[in-house]
Amino acid sequence: MATINDNRKYKAMSEADGDKLFGEYAKTILDITAIAAQADADKARIEAEKNRKTEVLQAAADRFKQELERYITANPERFQNPRKRKHELGTYGYHSVRASVSIIDDLVIDFALAHNRPELIVTTHKVVKDAVKDAVSAGEKLPGVTRRPAGERINLTVKKEAIEAVERRITGK
Repeated sequence: MATINDNRKYKAMSEADGDKLFGEYAKTILDITAIAAQADADKARIEAEKNRKTEVLQAAADRFKQELERYITANPERFQNPRKRKHELGTYGYHSVRASVSIIDDLVIDFALAHNRPELIVTTHKVVKDAVKDAVSAGEKLPGVTRRPAGERINLTVKKEAIEAVERRITGK
């Protein structure tokens, strides 16, 4: 007969062995936390550096764009045929655009509800979890719902303070 679950090794372990194993687990979780915190800190530093470097350039680009728009507006005859000027780095000038509509969703929803205009909005469905729990507790079988009975489950908890200490050490926050 084949042994499905050989737990002799774990039966032979002492409480000290269990403590050591949990310590290794917790240290590994803290290492994962440190790596993630370092990556977050690196991303934040890189993002701040990018913003610092591009802020001045974006202001200059905005000034150049504004001046070009003024130049084009002041000289429409230069943009009749062709409507755009070609440059080795791109084009500038006029182009035709279609009419468009700008929509502020919240205002349209309020209007549609107040004026009985259901064709302007769509209603979405959402599961009412408390009602589903009540139905299952009353013995109803619902597709897509699995009831897990109360009982004992294994729980491993690394102290929040230890995780936060690792994050603070890495991020300085």
